[in-house]
Amino acid sequence: MRDYSFKQLLKGKKLAIELAEQSPIVPKIDAKDRKIIFEFVKDARIPIKTLAKNIGVSREGAKYRIERLIKHNILQGFTLSLNLSKLGLRWHYVLLQLQNYTKEFKEKLTSFVSTSKNIVKATKYTGNYDVVLEVCSYSLIEFDNVLREIRNTCSDHLRDYIVLLGLREFKYLSCSLGYLGYTQDMMFKNKKMLGLCRINELEFSMSGLFELDATDRNILVALTDNSRTPSTIIGKEVDLSNDGVIKRINKMIDVGIITKFIPIFNFSVFNLQWYTLYFKLKNITKERESNFVNYIVEHPYINSLTKLNGNYDYVCMMWIESPKQYDKIMNEISTNFSDIISGYLPLIGLTEYKYAEMPVELIKH
Repeated sequence: MRDYSFKQLLKGKKLAIELAEQSPIVPKIDAKDRKIIFEFVKDARIPIKTLAKNIGVSREGAKYRIERLIKHNILQGFTLSLNLSKLGLRWHYVLLQLQNYTKEFKEKLTSFVSTSKNIVKATKYTGNYDVVLEVCSYSLIEFDNVLREIRNTCSDHLRDYIVLLGLREFKYLSCSLGYLGYTQDMMFKNKKMLGLCRINELEFSMSGLFELDATDRNILVALTDNSRTPSTIIGKEVDLSNDGVIKRINKMIDVGIITKFIPIFNFSVFNLQWYTLYFKLKNITKERESNFVNYIVEHPYINSLTKLNGNYDYVCMMWIESPKQYDKIMNEISTNFSDIISGYLPLIGLTEYKYAEMPVELIKH
């Protein structure tokens, strides 16, 4: 039986992370802490016994280090990454350009976001756009209704907005491998590392849909809340045997609904800055686009890459240690792909109003 004996402290993950706030005391982590983070990135459900063996400490030592990561607000929880298109859901990004961003309007917007069953993520940025909402919907009609609600909520505060449709996810990691000490050269030479980056490569298509029953939904809700929850405990909640829970989880993995069990990290405690970049391409050939995708996927400081339909073609996210490092990374990308990049939109993350990997209320119904 897997050992999940360490207690998870986070419930619900309704986070409000002040991403840009500079902490006067930066927590210190050593090589073994970084290895723990890396092991969780590979599989957040890894048994404590296996994790301890992999990093070369006792099981109690591993538990102590994990609890310390939680205490310092570095590790905030465990959830799972889903291919929601397998359930018939589309994924849209709505970028809002706002004006007169008053305290009263902020409260109104955050209240709307927190209660919307369709909005799964909401982040405040500085840049040409002020807020980015990530919206799930079963149809374009449903999305249009949500968009109307967003526009009505913003009302006179809305200067402009753009809508982007998520098409394909090439990379999705919950932390920066570069910050863990991995270089681009190391990743290129290490095929397993590249496999880790691409493990969530998926296409948001409406083919091969999987219909969940009530038990499947409840299992997903439990794993979304804490993906380290033992199958025995989930079994008691859904009135199913341990083997029955494991069988259903494995089936949802096999059909591609569950793509990965992931940790939730807050790297702003290290005074790292969150950048989100939207790229617009030109003169695109399959070969050059593939080169671009591979370069971003293999980059140790870039956490995610998603192909889009709309005003921009790709969006990626990264945690950066300094403006100098950001300039270096962007100069390298711009130089290597000057023939196909026509422009990019940089946004700096300030506050995360809402974060969820699964629209629980939407899927429940």
